[in-house]
Amino acid sequence: MCTVMNPVNTFYHISQLVSPLNITDGLTIQEKIVVVNYLSAIEQKEEKEHHLITKSTTDNTVPYVFEEDIILTPKQAQIIYESRNPRQKRKLNTDLHRHWQLPIQYAFDGSHNESEKSIIRRALSYWESYTCITFEEITYKDNSSVNENKVYIVFTSNEGCWSFVGRSTYREQKVSIFEDCIYEGHVLHEIGHVIGFWHEHARPDREEHIQVQQNAIQYGKQYNFLHISWKDLDNKNMPYDVGSIMHYGSRAYAVDNQTPVPPTIITKDPLLQRALGQRFQLSFYDVKLANAAYCADKCNNTKLAQPCQHDGYQDPKLCSRCRCTEGLGGNYCETAAPSIGDTCGGVINLTGSPVPIGYPTSYRFGQQCNWYIKAPKNSRVFFTITPPRIMEYPQCVSDTNNKYVECLNYLEVRYSHNIATTGARICCSYLESTKPIISEGNEMLVLLRANAAGSYGFQAKIWAEPCGGCVTGTELSHRPCSRNVPYVCERQWNYTEWNPCPSGNWWWADNKDCNKLVNKTAVRSGICHRSELFCCNGYQLNGTDCIKSSSVANISIVIQPVAVSTDYIVPTHDPSKDKENDPSSGWGNWTTWSNCSTACGGCGNQTRQRLCYDPLLCSGKSIEVETRSCNKNPCTQVKFGTRTISKVVVCNPITLQKCTVYEKETYPFISETCCTGYAKNSNGTCAKTGT
Repeated sequence: MCTVMNPVNTFYHISQLVSPLNITDGLTIQEKIVVVNYLSAIEQKEEKEHHLITKSTTDNTVPYVFEEDIILTPKQAQIIYESRNPRQKRKLNTDLHRHWQLPIQYAFDGSHNESEKSIIRRALSYWESYTCITFEEITYKDNSSVNENKVYIVFTSNEGCWSFVGRSTYREQKVSIFEDCIYEGHVLHEIGHVIGFWHEHARPDREEHIQVQQNAIQYGKQYNFLHISWKDLDNKNMPYDVGSIMHYGSRAYAVDNQTPVPPTIITKDPLLQRALGQRFQLSFYDVKLANAAYCADKCNNTKLAQPCQHDGYQDPKLCSRCRCTEGLGGNYCETAAPSIGDTCGGVINLTGSPVPIGYPTSYRFGQQCNWYIKAPKNSRVFFTITPPRIMEYPQCVSDTNNKYVECLNYLEVRYSHNIATTGARICCSYLESTKPIISEGNEMLVLLRANAAGSYGFQAKIWAEPCGGCVTGTELSHRPCSRNVPYVCERQWNYTEWNPCPSGNWWWADNKDCNKLVNKTAVRSGICHRSELFCCNGYQLNGTDCIKSSSVANISIVIQPVAVSTDYIVPTHDPSKDKENDPSSGWGNWTTWSNCSTACGGCGNQTRQRLCYDPLLCSGKSIEVETRSCNKNPCTQVKFGTRTISKVVVCNPITLQKCTVYEKETYPFISETCCTGYAKNSNGTCAKTGT
């Protein structure tokens, strides 16, 4: 993936002194007031929640631009406010953004010169190169050419860089690219907002990956670090991405009265800190998410001979190939991608002695090296770098706290189970630790990226150490191995809904559960991942070592489950009951059956799923789903009918003559019904008609 230039260590946002009235974003004065009121209420709630001292009114800022560069519609501001107030008496039934129909049309309003327009067009072309999303330039104010979106983007230059998220309802949807931030990386970021991306740090599961330092945030700016609810954010099963172009940097909105400037965001894995806030290129998962959202049906009629490896996927731009993470290539992402510039990189199969790798010389702008390193089964890769010189370049800053400064050029070491995710980024001769970087599995990906010329690259050595207990000879060989286990997880959110009483039924009058707002919880299933320790066949885990056992084979225990939060449910998992938990079988265990989709009537379904550890072992499948019918009993309901009854009455009080009169009577009865297309059978249950 090519890279784009940007000034490093900059953080652009609209000055707090700019009045919302001076921002020409297309909102009316009344709409701006609504947005300001909602964001002000959120700010006050954040100040109270984090025990911040309220300053005098003369120091207060007027919040209008959300999270550095987002203009909210009144509806979006209302939804975000209500998501922070679970007692708010309103049903949340409006999406935070809408997708576009392709192509997305755009125009320039005359605020940019030709050179600036060229930068914006290059950023649009960049998105087009890696996704199926297309853009079409039209003439400003030429409404005759506006397509079925009925909305088109208008690039302007007005008080900073900002955009709406997703397609708005305004005919001219403004995107401001101001003179201070008119470089390709920032335009890529703003277009990400346009197509529907929120900032990565706003994900509900962020606490598993980063920590927000509330005390380091500028006064009045806490509302820029809110979560977006799972209701309004569908991550399409993409992992949290510290390397996303949509992620905040380490010192976003940091107080500026301290030296050094403190970080507002700290990664839980310290090695990932310098990956935050990059504005060079779209990450692999930026592109994959956009393709999942807009291009899911592009390759329905084309099947690959083999599944893509390393979280690659069928390329919607060319369905006969896989789209791979940077650094990997081949037909199925099974090998190292070619180098760019001087020859370097390649595939390294570790067998015995340590192997030196590196680029111990000056390098030119655009240099790229990719080393794909593989160790034997039941082994881990060890990477140690040789100080003191590591990825030096003229722009390296002298900062006593430079672990929080983004790298312009960098060495990246990807060591997690999924080597498609961003790894440790190292530059400017700064090392977080001199200890070796150890892979979770038996693979590692090492990248060199030069976004500017530099004076020196790096030197390192790599080697493999066995694990799991089945190979003797070193102390580390008795330590357990680790594997990546996918499983079905659930994302939940809370909302309120009006629960009316059925009309015409008198016995509901005193029912306290109807004609009121009730709190409810919604759930969306997804695929998550966790690490599990395991020992070789014939060994079992005893403390921190794998020991020989004649009776136990391949025991696994969970050591790194996904953290539990109020928005994230982790199903209970007992590996000892997992009959198919052997990596050689491919398949994991089945989940429990889901709740029935209907309470009665015969048309309900339950599903259960199991995931594959390795698609190559499961005939190319990554997930298998079973479905069964449920709740076949008819639905019963008390109804009222009318019938004619006869009564014998005295119709002549003098002669006492009797006669028969007829009256209509209302009576209750039990109604049994089945779903449409189902009928009650001889067994008294509902069955599909025609079967």
